[in-house]
Amino acid sequence: MLRKIEIENFFSIKERQVLNLTIAANATDPDNRFAEPVVGSGERIPRVVTLYGANASGKTTVLKAMVFLRDFLLESHARGEAWISPFSSLETGLAPSRFAIEFDWEYSPDQGRKVFRYELEFEGTSKMVSREALFYWPAKRMRKLFERTQKGIDAGPDFHLPKNDSVRAKVLPTASVIAILSQFNYPWAVRINEAMKAIFSNVTIRGKATLDDRPILDLYAKGGPQLDALNHEIRLLDLGIEAVQSIDTTRGKGLSFVHKGLKLPIDYAFESQGTRGFCVIFPFLWGPLTKGGIAVLDEFDNDIHSLLLPEIIRKFQDPETNPLNAQLIISCHNATLLEHLTKEEVVLTEKDDQGRTKVYRLADVHGVRRDENLYGKYLMGAYGAVPRVA
Repeated sequence: MLRKIEIENFFSIKERQVLNLTIAANATDPDNRFAEPVVGSGERIPRVVTLYGANASGKTTVLKAMVFLRDFLLESHARGEAWISPFSSLETGLAPSRFAIEFDWEYSPDQGRKVFRYELEFEGTSKMVSREALFYWPAKRMRKLFERTQKGIDAGPDFHLPKNDSVRAKVLPTASVIAILSQFNYPWAVRINEAMKAIFSNVTIRGKATLDDRPILDLYAKGGPQLDALNHEIRLLDLGIEAVQSIDTTRGKGLSFVHKGLKLPIDYAFESQGTRGFCVIFPFLWGPLTKGGIAVLDEFDNDIHSLLLPEIIRKFQDPETNPLNAQLIISCHNATLLEHLTKEEVVLTEKDDQGRTKVYRLADVHGVRRDENLYGKYLMGAYGAVPRVA
């Protein structure tokens, strides 16, 4: 689960923004919607995180940072210069961009889940890595796995990277140590790589991706657990659909929908936009829920009918339907969803008159009570992060 992210000099974020998702020890949780992924630590994390704010306030920028770090750890060995954009000013164009994330992951079954901290810094002009570091907490004290600067890689004893290991010379100035070492099957790198692969997203460095439904349809057409799961969820959501079937069409495999009261099925192309949107986004939800991981989804309410949104939120909040503590991190505009959220599950983004994004949790806004109407007060502007109407 994502516990913290720090972002500096990245798109609309100029000054360092820290989003710490850990929940105060005295916060009540009658619905048991907060997870304690590292058992016995006493640290709780929300299973659902929703980002609210006006258009172009920086919601997508926060999600971009998450996905950028995932892709850098996974794929930078095969790419050239990192494609990042600093804050648009003469001052920050030459300044470094910095990132950090803290997350928990099971390194091995016998050791259980551990908390990791990954730090990354790029030179402002060359887009070369100026610093990269990975730490973890095997117990109460943080230990360094490695720290890489322009002088080289300083590996801690737990990382098992000898000073004379020839792979050190293969680390490119534009690539992650983890991405390079995972190509040579170094255990720590492989495990971090696996953690990053468990992040499912419709976001790219350019923003929300336009998802091609053809690969999704091909996935369902194979039958098996994906199609079975889709059928199960669609019946639970009571959309009037009794079954989703794989069919042969002139364009290849497709889907048809059997509706209550209709004698003939409806082809996927003629289904409602809400149903088609749910089918396309469903694998991004099903993956984390069944395997563990994180779904990072931009403009979630644009893809899902408003009546379905609370049901999906509840599925992630409820430990019975989410026993692996999958995490759902979304941006949206649908304020009615606030009626189904607590203040710990809401993050706000706001841009000032100089175009700088500020990121803050609703739980950190002074005076927000647990029993107050978040929906009504947000629309009235009590928390900020709402569109300004001239």
